[in-house]
Amino acid sequence: MKAAAEGLERAARAVGSATKFFLEPKDAIDVRDRQFDNILGEDDNVYCFNPSVAHWHDNYYLCTYRRFTRGISSRIKEANHPFLSEPWWKTGELGFDNTALCILRINSHSQFEMEKKLGVFEETVDARLIKFSDDGFILSYNTPDRQNWIAGGGDPIDCSKPDGCHEQIGARTVLLDRTNSTANFAMGSLPTVCPQISSYVEKNWSFWFAHDHARARDRYYFSYNICPNHVVYEVDFCDYGGYRGYGIMTCSDGNPICTERRSAEPFPPRFSQPCSLLTRFKEFYGKLRDRLGPDMKISLTTPAIFFPTYNPAGVVQEDAGDTYRLGVGHIKFYFNEEDLSALHEVRDETPLEEFVTEARSNGLQFHNVPGGLKPYIYLMFFYKFEVDGCKVTHISDMFLPKDTTLCFPVGLTYMDERYPNRILLTYGNMDSHCEAMIFDCKFINDSMLCHRTDNAESSITDVKFTWMDADSLWSQTLLNPDASPGTPGTPGTPGTPD
Repeated sequence: MKAAAEGLERAARAVGSATKFFLEPKDAIDVRDRQFDNILGEDDNVYCFNPSVAHWHDNYYLCTYRRFTRGISSRIKEANHPFLSEPWWKTGELGFDNTALCILRINSHSQFEMEKKLGVFEETVDARLIKFSDDGFILSYNTPDRQNWIAGGGDPIDCSKPDGCHEQIGARTVLLDRTNSTANFAMGSLPTVCPQISSYVEKNWSFWFAHDHARARDRYYFSYNICPNHVVYEVDFCDYGGYRGYGIMTCSDGNPICTERRSAEPFPPRFSQPCSLLTRFKEFYGKLRDRLGPDMKISLTTPAIFFPTYNPAGVVQEDAGDTYRLGVGHIKFYFNEEDLSALHEVRDETPLEEFVTEARSNGLQFHNVPGGLKPYIYLMFFYKFEVDGCKVTHISDMFLPKDTTLCFPVGLTYMDERYPNRILLTYGNMDSHCEAMIFDCKFINDSMLCHRTDNAESSITDVKFTWMDADSLWSQTLLNPDASPGTPGTPGTPGTPD
């Protein structure tokens, strides 16, 4: 990682004296083609997916994405897909993972273009970005931790042994320079975030922040779980290893200095609020008979961003203040024929079974890996929660863009002033592509956030599993600012607020 960091620093210095630098893309995507991995300038043997995009200024956006490089010995792309790779922290014949950082721009035709490549981080994947100041971003990621494993004991970890390494959450800030579009950040191996509460494999979390008016400063948080409780920890900037002013993140305990490891005592969350609807949802689709049934996991992934407050008439309440945050999570479920039979026997027809049946009839691919693991599906969902107390108030149906069964949501950001009240969601499609969907805030409020989490009378089968026409949504949301675009889906469409 040191060599990679030094190379990134040299690249930054090399362009540091330049004026505005433009790298024209090979192909500009059509407004209806939301895949943008084709403009990232990677070689043919590199898969780009799980992008996180955050608005910087004007029409410029900071972007990070996961890049899987196929091994040299493999000449057939489909035979060496990330599905089939070794664990990402190992380098072998099949390939290896890392994370790229770049600046994108959206041109006057609403097309993504490459502005500038900033470099590659080794030993980090599934990174996500949230903007916290004019030119500052929090970059969080999962990373193999060889020294600071606390919850499992027995460190130092030997990552050369099978199952000898685990992943933890890392975070650092990225500070951009508008004069020459360069990036500054702490380099090298840094302490991981809150190892006291870490699980063995970290992949799902959500950073966000809110202003503390009493202290006249922003406070920073990460949501660590959403089911059965929305669990939130507070974090803060700190100095470490001579890096001052770069804002390395750690659990907030009043100590401004990061240390290599802290007490193994559990670190209490700042908030922990039950989310009864998602708990009932998971139990409904859980192990139903003889340990059979879909193996359901519910996680949060993207950063959480400001979301306006609407009155009953659907009008923004300007005096409501900073009340809500909006995030995107995902559900993941493993299944086989026995699981689906058990589900049908106990629950009769369900939206999940309808979704799998429709996917099969359309000939869609399921994510599967060697070693006897069951196929699995990822769907996304919006959730809204209160800043004060962090209670999750609403969720959406479970959704995907058409013609896929796996999307991993990573980025959520407001777009630039040319697209007022437009939210850009970026995600990886089938571990193969970088894609985006665009939503109008009012459409999210009126047609997506249709399930109140405190409605004990609601039926779990009211929560649909649906495909959305993301191309039509993209075009209508961009080209017709006043439209509330329809979202034809199969087998169901997002409903109306209950």
